[in-house]
Formats: sequence, C-alpha cells, structure tokens
Amino acid sequence: MKRSLIILALLLGCAARSQTSNTQPNIVIRASVIAAGDRMAAIRLLEDELNSGRHDPAVEPWAMLWAGEQRRLSNDLPQARAWLEQLAQRYPTHLLKDPAILGMAMVDATQALSGNTLATLQLMGESNVPPTMNADRFRILAEVGEKEGTPMPKVRRLAQKSIAAAASDPAVLARVKASLSHLLVDPQVTPAMAQPTGTAEEIALARARNALKTGDFEAAVTQAAGAVQTWPASAHLLELEYIQRRAAKNNPTVAGKVGVLLPASGDYGPAAAQLRQVVQLANVEAGSPIELVFGDTLGTTEGTAAEIERLVIDEGCVAILGPLLKQNGDEAARRAQALRTPLLTFTQGGDPTSAGSFAFRGFMTLSHQVEALLNHSFEQEGHQRYAVLHPENGYGERAADLFTASVTKRGGTITQIVSYSTDTTDFRATAQEITGKNIVGREQELQALKREAKRRDEDPKRVMLPPVFEYEAIFIPDNHRRLVLVSSALAYEELPVGSFKQHEDETPVQLLGLNAWNNPQLVSHGGRYVQNSAFVDAFWVYTDDDTIKDFNAVFEGTVERSPRVIDALTWDATRLITAAVLQGGDDREAIRSAMSEVEIDDPVAGGKRLNEDREVDRQFHVLTIGKQGITLWTPPPPTEEEPINPAQ
Repeated sequence: MKRSLIILALLLGCAARSQTSNTQPNIVIRASVIAAGDRMAAIRLLEDELNSGRHDPAVEPWAMLWAGEQRRLSNDLPQARAWLEQLAQRYPTHLLKDPAILGMAMVDATQALSGNTLATLQLMGESNVPPTMNADRFRILAEVGEKEGTPMPKVRRLAQKSIAAAASDPAVLARVKASLSHLLVDPQVTPAMAQPTGTAEEIALARARNALKTGDFEAAVTQAAGAVQTWPASAHLLELEYIQRRAAKNNPTVAGKVGVLLPASGDYGPAAAQLRQVVQLANVEAGSPIELVFGDTLGTTEGTAAEIERLVIDEGCVAILGPLLKQNGDEAARRAQALRTPLLTFTQGGDPTSAGSFAFRGFMTLSHQVEALLNHSFEQEGHQRYAVLHPENGYGERAADLFTASVTKRGGTITQIVSYSTDTTDFRATAQEITGKNIVGREQELQALKREAKRRDEDPKRVMLPPVFEYEAIFIPDNHRRLVLVSSALAYEELPVGSFKQHEDETPVQLLGLNAWNNPQLVSHGGRYVQNSAFVDAFWVYTDDDTIKDFNAVFEGTVERSPRVIDALTWDATRLITAAVLQGGDDREAIRSAMSEVEIDDPVAGGKRLNEDREVDRQFHVLTIGKQGITLWTPPPPTEEEPINPAQ
C-alpha cells in the first residue's frame, strides 16, 4: 500500500510538472517582446534566469531554448549550441527536445548543410519552435528547393511561410526578405506590412496593433499580453488591454456604423433626447448613409467608459459622436485614443484633443468665442484698453483668464478686473468698484461736490462722485439675465454705457460678451443700457442665408421648435463625421485621417472643417443690440474724412 502511494505521488508530481512545463513562461514572452528592439537585453534576461540556480523545470527548458535561439540570431553560435545541447540532455523527454535538436541543426547549417541537417529541417514539426527559427528554417528550405528544381508553387509557399514567421522580429524579417524577395513574385502573395521602429516598447505596441488590424488575433493577444508583462508601468496599458479584449471578440468593424454617446438617463435626459433627434435628422436629411447606435453615458465618467467600450468592442462602431458633458469628454477622448477610434465630442469645456490624434472636438469653446470677440474689438472697434467684470464661477473665471491673456498677447491693456458672487442681485457695490468710486482719498472730492450742490440749492444727498475709468470696453462673460442687472448698476453709477450718457460729450463704454447673451429678452429687459453692445455666436437664426433658412425650415417642420446654437453645432458635427466615415470605410485610421481633410459645403454653425488642432475652424457671427432687437453687426458708413477704400 505504501509503495502504491509513493508511485501515485510520483505520477501526480510528473503530471503537474508536465502541465506547467507545457506553458510558455512569462519570462520567455517578455524576452520575445524585448528581442525585437534589443536582442542583447533579451539574452541577459534569459541567461540571468538560467544562471540563477533555481532550475525550475517549468521555466528552465523554455529559457534554454530561447536563449539558444537569441544567441544564434546574434551569431554567437558556440553559446547557442551549448544552451540547446543542455536542453536536449537535461530534459530528454520534454516537448522542447525536438525544437532544441532543430536549433542545433540550424547552428550546423551555418557551417555546412549536410544531408542529416537538411533532413532535420524538413522533418521537425513547427510546434513550440521560436518563430525566428522557423523563419530561417523555411528560408533555407525555399533556397534549397529553388536550386534543386522543386516546383515553384511549393518554393513560394515556403518563402511565404518564412516571411510570415519572421514578422515578429524586424532584423530577421529584413534578412529573410532580402534573400527571398525574388521568389515573392506571385500576385497572390500579400506584401508584408512595414515593420515598426522605435524603442522595444514602441515596436511591441505597433506589432500588437498590426496583428489586430490584419486579423491575426492570436498574435495580437500574445503581443499585447507580453508587452503588459514586460512593461507593467507602460503609458499604453489601456490600449494593450483593449487590444486583447478586441481580439477576443475578433475585432468587429462595421463600415458606416457610428456610436453616439449622450446622457440619456438622469437630469440631462431631456437635453440628450433633443440632441438625439438632431443627430437622427441630420442623418436622414443626408440620405441615412450611416448607421447610428446610441449609448447612454448616465452622465458619469464610469458610464461613459462602459458605453464607449461597448460601442467599439462589441458593436464594431468605426467612429464616435459625443459625449455632451464636460466632465465626460476628456475620459471619452482618453479611451477613444486607446481604442484608436475617431471621436468627435460635443463638449465645450475640458481638453479632449490633448488625448491624441483620434480625439476631435465638434463644439465651440470659450477660447474660440473670446478670440472671435477680440478680433472684432481690436480690428473693427479699435479698442486697446479693457476692463473685465466676471462672475465668480468656473465659466466666468475661465473666460476672464482667456480674455486677459489674449488682450495682453495682442498688445492691449487690462486696466481693471472685478469679480462678483453669482448670488448677488444688487450690483451697486460692484459698479462702484469698477467706476473708481471706492478709491481711497475721494471723500474730500465728494464733500466738495456736496457743498457746491448746496450753494446751487440742490439736494446734496443726491450728489455722486463722477466715475473714474481708463477703459474703452468692459468684458462681461455672464448670461443675459445678470447682464441686465450689471448694466443698470453701471448706468446708475453714471458710467456711460449703451446709449446712456450723463453728459453729452461722453463716449459710451462698449459692453462685450459671449453667446450666453443671445436671448431676445435682453433687448426688452436691458433697454438703452445694453444698446450698441457686441457679442459673438456661432449660429444666428434670423439670417438671409439660404442654407440657414433651409435648415430652419427642415428643423422646425420636424422637431417643431426653433433651432438653437447647440442644435446647429450638433447638426454640423454629425455631417462632418458622416463625411469622414464615408471616406474612410471600415478603416478607423483612414477615418481619423479623413477627419482632418473633409469639408462640408453648407455649415449652419460656421464650421466647414476641422483645423490642425482637431477643433472646428469656425467663423462666428458678431451681433449687436439695437432699439428693435439683436442684429448682425455691420460696419458704420464711412464719414467724409474716411473715404471708401476699394481694396477692402
């Protein structure tokens, strides 16, 4: 009984040892990845393990085989043969014994190709043989076959097998192609993909990408997994993970299929539903050339990540529109870059394009608006000195910073920056600050004015200090409701704004703003204090342009409401990505390239194409406020002192 138990234990131990030794260990995977860029580093990794004294039967035979092969490729033939002989002698029943014998034959073949050596190359199987060893083995057999008059189709098949096996190692591939290029004249032979260059990590990543793209999913998984194990702190870990997940699903890729990320659930659900209508309508009006698949981000970064993965990895979408919310745009861009799938966001804030070349933005940003506003202010109004009056929130502070930086860059001057709480409803103190009425030392001036009023039999309590300011325009990045309160407070403090002037000889200070001013209520509620102000927007519904008129008619007839700027931006973004997807087909990289090339002839929000920063190159409307309403700004007629310049 005891003897039976001992035998059983030995059998179980052998079974366990056989099971572990059949699996290629991590160190060999890492070495194969490293070898493509630095063969000696791979050799050091393997031989450090072999010289460690561990003698792990699950690792050592594999390390011997690959150390021998890497030594052979580095032309160190004695050491190559030494490792292969040790493997064959120390592990006579191991499944790697035959690859070791083949390796020794490959070493011998560099000296002389005897009959026994040639027979070994012909008869040994391909299983568990390093790809580079198979590459050289089939190269030799192809060359021998050509010399001995073997039928050319068979010789070409050997040459093709050699090229395919060499693809994992740039140096071996170059050598094999140089030897066999004259045999690869069959039109059925597919040219080998250009081999990547760079660091070992970059080469490994490129090889994994290429394998995924060409449909060699097993190689894609192997290459990506090996890279993860070799460089666990790689900046490309997310992409390497995605390569493995996509390969496991056979990388579905459906030409014309576009995913749309919107926050369909939660507080933003109604807005998302409206934008979904716009995207669908834009596609229908174009003849439904693309297939739309909608994903619900739930308004969260986690939901965004899950949905973009589903749309690309499971659904096979070749491009993505959205998301809408600023906090999700950067996350979507990061994942789109790792998925190497073009993304055109609907976000105004954040910095999605910094994620990489697959990330684009379809909406206007604060920076775009500020630049358009200052182009007008400097070039058409001739302003040089500005004040900034902004709310204490992220939007106001960001806009104020952008405005200040751009004015300074253009050579202008910011004379004053004043902020106010968004809870404020009484702006008199704010107005007094920006008009200089709280300057220390003006108390005596005020008392003198009151005494003068008393001498004229006027009520001294109604006397106010005159405003003191050194600016020609005030930038107010806020919504139209607070602008009404701010402008009336400025006028109350006797600052000449709009069409209001306390004294006839005063030149009014122009108020400047962004598209948050674009509301008809501003005219009736702001009155004379906001007249002649200027602001910018990408969309103006009341235009004589036939393109806009047609868009308005289609939109109102289908959606049953007037379009807003967000609708126009979404419409144009959908048309841009549609044009790129139709040009790029089922190739995501081709679609990415097309994104920077395509143009739409009739944009409704001023953007025909994407610029080199992967943002929409947009023309803005400059709007102003008159007595009858908001209108497009037009230059004033020339005076007699300013004759018309026919060159303009």
